[in-house]
Amino acid sequence: MKRKVKWIFLAAIAVISIGAYAAVLLKPVEASAEQAVKGNLESQFTVSASILPVSGMVLNSVTAGNVSEIPYLPGMEVKEGEILLKTDTTSQTTLDIQREQFKQQLSAARQEYDRLYGSNGSAAAALKAAESEYRLAKKNYDNGLVLAQQGGYISQSDLDSLKTQLDLTYQKYTQAKEDNSEEQKAHSQEQIASFERQLALLDDTVNPGAVKMPYDGVLWEVYTEEGAYLSPNQPVVKIYRPDSMKLSASVLSEDAAALTPGLKAKVIYADGSEGEAEVSFIAKTAEKQMSSIGLEENRCTVELKPAALPEHAGAGQTADVSFHVVTAPEVFSVPAAAVIPAEDGSAVYLIQNGKAVLKPVETGRREGGRVEIISGLEDGDIVASDPYNDNVEKNGRVKAVLKE
Repeated sequence: MKRKVKWIFLAAIAVISIGAYAAVLLKPVEASAEQAVKGNLESQFTVSASILPVSGMVLNSVTAGNVSEIPYLPGMEVKEGEILLKTDTTSQTTLDIQREQFKQQLSAARQEYDRLYGSNGSAAAALKAAESEYRLAKKNYDNGLVLAQQGGYISQSDLDSLKTQLDLTYQKYTQAKEDNSEEQKAHSQEQIASFERQLALLDDTVNPGAVKMPYDGVLWEVYTEEGAYLSPNQPVVKIYRPDSMKLSASVLSEDAAALTPGLKAKVIYADGSEGEAEVSFIAKTAEKQMSSIGLEENRCTVELKPAALPEHAGAGQTADVSFHVVTAPEVFSVPAAAVIPAEDGSAVYLIQNGKAVLKPVETGRREGGRVEIISGLEDGDIVASDPYNDNVEKNGRVKAVLKE
């Protein structure tokens, strides 16, 4: 009797163990997942930019001689007519040469103004032509986008070419608008007036060796020092107007390729204040530069027009510029970890009726840790976000934990 009870006890333990093991085997793994919906494939990056004048001016020495006084320091605001630099000699001959040079510069500035804004000026006609080219390029791209979305009647490379042409014509159109703007016209008028004022200063000066401020502005750089000898027409100081500034940044060429003129960016200045700036120029050429860790990089110059600057911002100061770029609008995308190698390319795990189903997909661009899915997904599909990490297996039982 005791032996029979013992066997019954052992059999019960075996049944319980087998049941527990089966429960573990049949228990679904929990896997992070997300629902497939179309949205923008986006990227974000931040670069350091320098605050620079839109146009500075270098002033040259009027006569030969030794520097006797430099009353102002770089960064100081200086009123029109104030003396920036004095020399201890006077040469009427040198003064005449300087006066003739200013006359030639004034004549060239007037001719350029007449070419752009005179009775037969080209600025308005160039704007009209640039606008026409841009509208045609936009129409071609919009048509191409429709064909692509209707079933791939146009290849992605052809669509990218149309987008590149659109960006180029928009940049040309933006430049033409700037050339034809009242702001640029006023700048040209101010340049002419500046040459006229400098000529008047040369005519009226009692100290031909003095270099005077032609307008209210800021002393940017000084290229000499007290006691140094100056040759005639030698560059001595650089000045600028603080009311016309820009941001200039060196951007990785692959990041610059995603930018377009008119794109808005967030700016954080050295004093912690925040602002906004608009991309106004993207260089079509790149330069090889060394990174801070010694790697060679291709970088392009990108310029932005700030909406406003902090009160104490000036030339040479830096700011952090953050770009938010839409790489591909309204596409399916999944986390990079969701895409796994498959026999014919790539695949993802769909979670259907509590099981993991391996689904082949065609991938596209990658941005911000996500991968574009060109084909293979349908709206509402549940995709395992990180199948390797969550131990998801083909046809295995899975419980989806959807991302909130």
